[in-house]
Amino acid sequence: MTRSLLLDVTIPIAPVPKARPRVTRHGTHTPDRTRNFESLAGWYLQLEAVFILARPQRLPKNGHRCWHGVRPDLDNLLKALKDAMDKVVMEDDSQIVSLTAEKWYASSEENPSIIVRLSEWCRVSI
Repeated sequence: MTRSLLLDVTIPIAPVPKARPRVTRHGTHTPDRTRNFESLAGWYLQLEAVFILARPQRLPKNGHRCWHGVRPDLDNLLKALKDAMDKVVMEDDSQIVSLTAEKWYASSEENPSIIVRLSEWCRVSI
């Protein structure tokens, strides 16, 4: 199996988790925050994503990255990212067959961002 890199980019925006649609007596709608985030942004694909979230004040000011083990859930961050890339970077997120993701608090020198690497997986006949 061979891979060729399609995308390797850092997106300089704060990650936003996927919010559930809101149901009211006037219908169903996706919250503005999620809709705005998603509007940004035939092969099998591998997706690698690193979410760098804002560093809370309780952590040392001159620190390195550290794991982000609380909400938002990594799964919801991934859903929002995949939906934002759907029909823009890839035909459909069902093309993703391999996925690696992490979420961190930013180091003192970093701003919130998303690091994305998308590779295509090609089948090679033997």
